[in-house]
Amino acid sequence: MESKYLLINRYSEIMFTDEKIKEDDLELILQAGLNAPSGRNSQEGKIVVVQDKQLRDELSEMNAEIWSRPKKDPFHGAPTILLVLVPKSNSTKVQDGSAILTMLQCQAFILGIGSRWINRLKEMMETDYGQELLSKWGLEGYEGIGICVLGYPKLKGRKKQIKENRVIKA
Repeated sequence: MESKYLLINRYSEIMFTDEKIKEDDLELILQAGLNAPSGRNSQEGKIVVVQDKQLRDELSEMNAEIWSRPKKDPFHGAPTILLVLVPKSNSTKVQDGSAILTMLQCQAFILGIGSRWINRLKEMMETDYGQELLSKWGLEGYEGIGICVLGYPKLKGRKKQIKENRVIKA
């Protein structure tokens, strides 16, 4: 596929294998996230990589509870979870974190790795357990922006359906 069409074919994965992401690929994905644009070039966003199954499952359960779907895995079986956090004091925290999440997903797609953007990290980090984790990671004062889950796709060849009439040329 020509590189000019790569991102047009990106889609969010719905099911993942349990195979761990190769370390070299994970590093490239993280570098892309760190290279995301940020307001005033502040580069204050942090990425917490979770590959420990027990912690991953605890975070999944916490997210599902907030989502009011306690029996569902909101991470869709993905073995690698990337938590994106930005200081609460940063006036462009949502934009900066969103740019990081987008870059993570784009780089994953280029490498043939599936991804999905998961919400509710802000609410997760506001819980007592979330505050405990932030303290453990040295990220007191940070706000959860979103989660990028990564894994190898179980289903190959899916294509995203794009809704029509979403561009207005003025």
